[in-house]
Amino acid sequence: EDEDKNTTKKTSSSMISETKALFKNPLFVMQVLAGIVNSWAMATKATFGQKYMEIQFGLSPADASQLKVYYIGSLCLGFLVGGLIVKKLKLKPFNVAIFLLVVQTFYSVTFLLLWSLEGCSPQTPDMLFGANEEQNLADCDCRTDKFVPVCGKNVTMDGYLYEELTILSPCKAGCSDVDVTYSTEEKELFGCPVISKGVDSRKYISCAVPVETGICGAIECKSQVWIYLGLVCLGTFFSGLMPFQDIF
Repeated sequence: EDEDKNTTKKTSSSMISETKALFKNPLFVMQVLAGIVNSWAMATKATFGQKYMEIQFGLSPADASQLKVYYIGSLCLGFLVGGLIVKKLKLKPFNVAIFLLVVQTFYSVTFLLLWSLEGCSPQTPDMLFGANEEQNLADCDCRTDKFVPVCGKNVTMDGYLYEELTILSPCKAGCSDVDVTYSTEEKELFGCPVISKGVDSRKYISCAVPVETGICGAIECKSQVWIYLGLVCLGTFFSGLMPFQDIF
């Protein structure tokens, strides 16, 4: 029992001293900090990435959720390539440090590039007509007490004529009602017939200006979505490469 107690004390003392020695190593401290920042970034992307795409690019929750599949694929590809590097190159510790520094640099630069990519949906009240006005729904049957953007054509605001301007809601565009046509489709789910119902079209009635459903520039917005998605997937790929350091 005395020998076991002494062994336990020696082991505990050794762990403490070795841990102190590790934190005196600048390379180890840098890797710990990089790992913390990387984990924070990954958690943010996983938690808020979908909502970010909805707000910035005017996507529906379903569309934004589907695009997250690309994140997973790029991360898995990064893990695969990292494993191949471990197996083929058999890097020495110093070369591992150089490799991780290069990968971390590319990872950081990739996400910094996202700062120059603007969202295509209105981001400020000045860009969204009607955001600063009180909502008046007394004579409006559009059921638009929430953010339901429409694209107004040839809208005059503050003395300026806009060929296209995103308006907060149909009611703000002066519409009195909306005519919605629905499409139905019969499907089979687990052997049972199911009727799926969806919106086929919306036509706003008696509007002050011609309007279309959704934000302005929705077609151009699609290209920005894929640029954003490409940069995020590239950064996610680099983040998948970095965990292979633990194997060494």
